[in-house]
Amino acid sequence: MEERTVPDLDNFDQISDEQLEFFLSIVDQAENHDNGWADIKTKKGVLISRKESPFGCLDLLSGKVSINASAQQVFDTIHDPNHLLYVDKYYMGHDIVHEFDDAHTVVHYRYKFPFPCDNRDFEVFEINKQISDDQYVAIATSIVGGYAPTSSKFVRGDLMVSGYIVTSTGKDTCELQTLMQCDPRGMLPTALVNMDAPDAPLVLFKIKNYVETGAKYYNKKK
Repeated sequence: MEERTVPDLDNFDQISDEQLEFFLSIVDQAENHDNGWADIKTKKGVLISRKESPFGCLDLLSGKVSINASAQQVFDTIHDPNHLLYVDKYYMGHDIVHEFDDAHTVVHYRYKFPFPCDNRDFEVFEINKQISDDQYVAIATSIVGGYAPTSSKFVRGDLMVSGYIVTSTGKDTCELQTLMQCDPRGMLPTALVNMDAPDAPLVLFKIKNYVETGAKYYNKKK
């Protein structure tokens, strides 16, 4: 895993801008099917695209779904990590371990993996903000900042590229897109991770259900 150090308080805005620019450039490539991107399927209303990586490397995935809710409402939902209680059955919990400002934080996430795999955790730098009149982003990238010390109870994963972009398409409608490239590390072979990965963007279907119908109708047991 390439080490990424946490931004210091003097230049985290510059680093944030660089990460945002990088994230948006990949979104643009996925949208335009550039640089190896291709649509692979539509499932449960989610359009899933993939950029295949060279042998031995992790594929990059994208998903996109329309939601009957305002962009602000959807952004507020994904900005709150507690939504993971309802859309991710492996989610165990999180702690905000450092806060630069309202839009920039370091968060420690913990996930329960199926037996016989060890549980995973991630230390990530998050960007959550409105970037234009009709767009919001929620971006997370693994760092090695020391705010969340490693533990023998978890394998430290690497969230290489991850996040959401919410685009307003009307007063009470929007489009939610995600990018995903995650290395769970440990002993899992890359080929196996890539084989399992194409359904990962279906989290958008769960977020859509959660936003449109509410938590009491959609929970982690479904």
